[in-house]
Amino acid sequence: MRQVPLPKKGCFTSSYPSTEWREVPCATPPARPYPPARGPLPLTVGNGNDVSAEVTGHISTAVGSFDSVTGVTSETGQVNGAGGQVANIFSLQLNTNFFSGSPTCNGAANPSTCLAWEQFVYSNGESGSFSGFAFIQYWLIHYNTTCPSGWNTFTAGSETYCWMNSTDGVSVPNQVIANLGNLSVTGQAISGGSDAIIVGTGSNLYSAQGPDSVLVLAQGWQEAEFNIVGDCCGSQANFNSGSTIVVRTSVDSGTLSAPSCDGQGFTGETNNLSFGGAPSAEPGSLPAVVFTESSAGGAPSACASANTVGSSAVLHDFVDFSSDNKSDVLWRDTTGKLVIWRMNGVQAPTFVNAGSATTDWQVVGNGDFDGDSKPDILWRNDTSHQVAVWLMNGAQKTMSKVIGSATSDWTVGGTGDFDGDHKVDVLWHQTSTGKVAIWKMNGAQAPTFLNAGSATTDWQVAGVGDFDGDGMADILWRNTTGQVAVWLMSGAHRNASKVVGSATSDWKIVGIGNFDADNKADILWYQTSTGKVVIWKMNGVQAPSFLNAGFAPTVWQVAGTGDFDADGINDILWRNSGNGQIAVWLMDNAGQRTMAKTVGTATTDWQIQP
Repeated sequence: MRQVPLPKKGCFTSSYPSTEWREVPCATPPARPYPPARGPLPLTVGNGNDVSAEVTGHISTAVGSFDSVTGVTSETGQVNGAGGQVANIFSLQLNTNFFSGSPTCNGAANPSTCLAWEQFVYSNGESGSFSGFAFIQYWLIHYNTTCPSGWNTFTAGSETYCWMNSTDGVSVPNQVIANLGNLSVTGQAISGGSDAIIVGTGSNLYSAQGPDSVLVLAQGWQEAEFNIVGDCCGSQANFNSGSTIVVRTSVDSGTLSAPSCDGQGFTGETNNLSFGGAPSAEPGSLPAVVFTESSAGGAPSACASANTVGSSAVLHDFVDFSSDNKSDVLWRDTTGKLVIWRMNGVQAPTFVNAGSATTDWQVVGNGDFDGDSKPDILWRNDTSHQVAVWLMNGAQKTMSKVIGSATSDWTVGGTGDFDGDHKVDVLWHQTSTGKVAIWKMNGAQAPTFLNAGSATTDWQVAGVGDFDGDGMADILWRNTTGQVAVWLMSGAHRNASKVVGSATSDWKIVGIGNFDADNKADILWYQTSTGKVVIWKMNGVQAPSFLNAGFAPTVWQVAGTGDFDADGINDILWRNSGNGQIAVWLMDNAGQRTMAKTVGTATTDWQIQP
């Protein structure tokens, strides 16, 4: 897991279901500028009038994708920014903020006013070619003197800007607008290493790289803008009337918290859509800003069209509500209704209503809190921070009661039986201090509070599982550096603690469960930039062994794990961010997929609950 997404410098592609990058010849990117925003804001999207995800730290990875594309039947643009309208001429741009402090600005007329800017560009508009290109374009804004060797000059009024492309680009088959919902662009910045662009087309990935030292983006990237716009030179992408697109810009800055919405953009290209109503936005594997652009418009400002979402700190590891030894999936809609999908392998699930709660209450966990071998539901109130339990008998609530409260700086890190009494307990983590505590549960009675130690604040609880097979839950931690550690627990007492491995920031822990039938919890990892999944086979605090578990197009994201076919081995649940389809991978004890099938669909107002 220490491997970087790309095996070496160069250009690569990967095709589903392969889990390996394949080197391909690099291509020369098109020699045309994609200039920064300038001049008055347009009435439509682009040229500074856009939605960006803003963080307080620094972004290492950003992903631009589309939650939905409806009513889009055509798109036209100008080839090379000139001439008549031609079908399927556009660019996808994942743009950074303008930032100061780049060493490359040291040669500017006034280095203090020089700004650096980096674009991850997919061009679908190369004249006379059947190939698009993925590449990186670099800018020095307000340079105002002779550009450095190898850079091109761009005149903006009385000012001199400089631009150049990454040496290498990668060819990508031209895309028709009907495939827009499957397209994505990932940008990565690694300090002292390479910046990379990865373009996903649904079943294939294409990547090219450039050294981070060109602008030192890793030390200045705090905002990300993603959209479909014209292909170069300030041109426009034009959609048919009735088009509506929901855009997602996901960012990794080392936190699970939602980014801020900044109602500005950075590219000079535009499209002919306006901002629409804010969409329902489900949390994904990365924090994100999600917004609507539409020919109908309707929003008074850019951020009025947007919602921001964090990445859930609680893993979706599903429990058996129906007592048939098959994990089920708990859903909730935006009105507060609960529904259980009773799962049966890759067959279509049965839907069972499970009640409702007002929307100020959120599901934060589940487990058998009263020892009756039937899972219950843990709730927390957004305003009062009260914590309540629903004791369940399948889909029927038998009792509900407030059992305590916790201040807002305490978060639920997971649930598990920490003392071996066959009643699931609740792990709490105080993010401001690093303290951890366990609520020892006994049904709907007030819990017993146990101090369980503390960790420095650069460590975050990543989940709960029995990693050594002793029948008592342990704690999984992850550091901002990427290190992963395990605390082996006996109740609130830590028996052992050790760093067991490390993973780069684009790898996310998306599940904890028994994938090899050895009664020890394993860790499921998902690589956000490529869609790869890997299993760490765990054995206490020993170094894990790694199993490649497959690959899915990045429009599909891991939604959780559970034993859906009652064979004693965890399987993987997937959700398609473009069309809402839900699929199941049935797994064997070697970490291999034995069957994969779509089992249903859910609209975006329904979210899977922890």
